[in-house]
Amino acid sequence: MQSLRNDLKNRGWTIIKSKKINDIKKISNNLLNEIKKNSYLRKLIKKNNVKNIEDMRKIANHLDDNKLNLIRKLYLKNCSFDILKSFSISIKSIFGKNILVQKYPQIQIHIGYSNSTRTFPHSEIMAGHSPYTYNVWLPFHDIQDESGIFLIDDLSSVKLCDQEIRKKIQSREKLLQKHQQFPKLKFGEALLFNPFVYHGSNLFRSKKARISVDVRFQKFSNPLFQKYNDFFTTLNI
Repeated sequence: MQSLRNDLKNRGWTIIKSKKINDIKKISNNLLNEIKKNSYLRKLIKKNNVKNIEDMRKIANHLDDNKLNLIRKLYLKNCSFDILKSFSISIKSIFGKNILVQKYPQIQIHIGYSNSTRTFPHSEIMAGHSPYTYNVWLPFHDIQDESGIFLIDDLSSVKLCDQEIRKKIQSREKLLQKHQQFPKLKFGEALLFNPFVYHGSNLFRSKKARISVDVRFQKFSNPLFQKYNDFFTTLNI
């Protein structure tokens, strides 16, 4: 666990591993089950004989923004709890047992050959989170290319943000381009990063969409900022 602490201290992010791969498979299957509850998406899944996330990645790559939004708007009950519990060994060793966690995770579907679903570079501080909030980004498949998210270490992120403001730089994407790191992940691994880390995604070329979820949390004892009890709930891991 010391290596995780060192990563977070030195660059603001690290890779964490689930204690049980089956836990992530269950979360993945729960997402598919929730998708099936929508009448349109259920017909689409049945028509294309979608059995798992890999099948869903192929279909999602051809959906328009309206259909993708049907998936993004799903409320995955208890999913935030399940995600953090899957990584509880890493999280508990650093943040303790009592935490505040985002009520519902964000569902992210980034399709290939399109700019419409990429995430504009930002840090969590910009979204009104406290300096104590961390983010777990969990893909439901291997990430071996630039279809995942890029990260920029926290110290560089702060300096680049200051540079953007002082010099009134018009294109944040160009400013950050040469600083981007794309961590490779195996199924069952996730990224953990602090609220100062710039992150985002770029155009990538693939016939399969990238499907992931992300959830924010912080120690219960730390103060909140603009995100409060309408956003967080308590969890004892």
